[in-house]
Amino acid sequence: MLKFFKVSRLPIFALGMILFLAGERYFSTESYALVLRSVAFVALCFGLFETWYIAGKAKHVVPEHLSWRMALSWQALIILGAIIYVAYTKVLGSSGVPDSFMDKALLAAWILCFVLGISLAIGIELALIECVNGKFSEPTRIKRAGKSWLAVGLLLSFLININYTGYQKDKVYDWSYLKATEPSASTKSLISALTDADKLDITVFYPKGNPVLAFVSEYFSALERVSKNVKVAFVDKDLQPALAGDLKVSRNGTVVLSKGEQREKINIGTSIRSARKTLSKLDSEFQKAFLGLSARSKVAYFTRGHGELSWSGQESNPLKKIANIEAWLRGQNYNMKTLDIASGSAKEIPSDASVVVIAGPTRAFSPEEVSVLREYLEKGGRAFVLLDSEKDLAEVSLYDNSEQKPLVEYLRQIGIEYDPTPLANESNYLRGTKTKLDHWFLYSNSFTSHESVSSLTKNDEKVAVLAIQAGSLTLKKKANSWDVFETVRSLRDTFKDLNKNYVFDSSAGEEKKSYTMGAGAKLKTQNGEGRLVVFADASVISDGVLRNPGNLLYTAGALSWLIGTQDSIAVAASEEDVKILHSKKENLFVFYGSVVFVPLLVLIIGAFVNRRKKITIVEDTNHAA
Repeated sequence: MLKFFKVSRLPIFALGMILFLAGERYFSTESYALVLRSVAFVALCFGLFETWYIAGKAKHVVPEHLSWRMALSWQALIILGAIIYVAYTKVLGSSGVPDSFMDKALLAAWILCFVLGISLAIGIELALIECVNGKFSEPTRIKRAGKSWLAVGLLLSFLININYTGYQKDKVYDWSYLKATEPSASTKSLISALTDADKLDITVFYPKGNPVLAFVSEYFSALERVSKNVKVAFVDKDLQPALAGDLKVSRNGTVVLSKGEQREKINIGTSIRSARKTLSKLDSEFQKAFLGLSARSKVAYFTRGHGELSWSGQESNPLKKIANIEAWLRGQNYNMKTLDIASGSAKEIPSDASVVVIAGPTRAFSPEEVSVLREYLEKGGRAFVLLDSEKDLAEVSLYDNSEQKPLVEYLRQIGIEYDPTPLANESNYLRGTKTKLDHWFLYSNSFTSHESVSSLTKNDEKVAVLAIQAGSLTLKKKANSWDVFETVRSLRDTFKDLNKNYVFDSSAGEEKKSYTMGAGAKLKTQNGEGRLVVFADASVISDGVLRNPGNLLYTAGALSWLIGTQDSIAVAASEEDVKILHSKKENLFVFYGSVVFVPLLVLIIGAFVNRRKKITIVEDTNHAA
């Protein structure tokens, strides 16, 4: 009997697994499915009983007994998986798709039991075959083999879960180093807008087999698939010198964009080392060259002389500097100019102005300047006003004295009233100084359906707008012929910090609710439509926060709506390192888990697996001298 059990236990257990899996997979709808399932469970349990019987018979021989007990573990794990699977099918019912948490938990549990059970079986059974029986059995060796194959099972389980999740979510993630060689959505949008009469030819000069060519080819081939009006040719400059001469290309590693007689070049390089920097921002470089081919030049006038944020000068505070937005606008084919009293801001807005940007003034505009701005807007002009609640120069307040605040007063007449009292939030904020001051460092993903924030609205689960010491806006609809609307609101648990102590104080009259942070207005005129965008914090476009995708999307969307073009919303894909920002409440666990706990866990597991084994020498007292 014992010999029969040793020979038959694995075939009988394997037969049970085959019957169970075949019955559930191919015959689950047949009338005899219950019979198959019952026979399968009988075979599985009998195979488990055989192993248990063998272990019991070897009880007086400790090494062999321990070896057979380990064989019991994988069989029990597979039977447990079968039981969980039956429960899973009962809970799932006829829906066919695991929707509830219980469905997904049972699904993961039975897969895990089967995968780990089969992996353990391979390691333990192979070791059992190689080991002798009796007192010379090697349970330590069998245990080590089981642990090794268990690790393989865990890896397979992880890959199965990742694959299942990716299939269900239908997402593709590129974790390679130069991942930015995939065109961004905005670039694809630009390309798809090409017409049959407006074709783009791209000539890529690289020798075959060049290591950089693989990345460049991936990017431009993807562009060619977007639109039939894009043609890409890969040539070697040395093999086609006539074409290189016509396009004025002197060396390989160059990409030429041609539209009619107009041409733009992108110099990348032929070695990974020299090309790495350009490849990491290839999407941005392509956008710059593409817009340079055909987009009409746009002129943005930034006001000066009132303490505004600036891209020039020696300002070291990143919240007071806008060098990044200046560089980005130039890349979007904007011509950047300044406007102050000396250049005529109190007389007339230049006729070539596409938009006037007022970025965080801390000193008052003169009545004459505001009058010129009013006339400009009422003739169909466009303005982007970013207000600043910080009042560094107390003797010249922008808000307190009615005689010194004509700009804010004009906005109020339009229907947008500004309150410089800083907004605060004790729960949803960004950590910067690790003090209560951070309660003024807000983020928001609450956007309206207006065209200027449509990109943010579509991605409100992924991006948010950051603001530091933001004020708030109160809107009056249809004021003075202007049509006023909201674009960005604060989160609902935000409050005005009336006593400026960074904490909520109901006794001071503070109230938690959603406040308007961004707004817009439009006015029908004889020359078209005057447009205005206002945001209650100028730091939204500052270098300190502009690298946040939400802030760049907001700025791009606002300018796109103001000017009435879609090409200004081209936000490129980039591989630049971005500083990690996280809120105190929502992302704290994920943040510390990714940067502290996971690496620490890897180190602990590595130390445990690779620890030095202790060797114990047992003296055989029965050995004859």
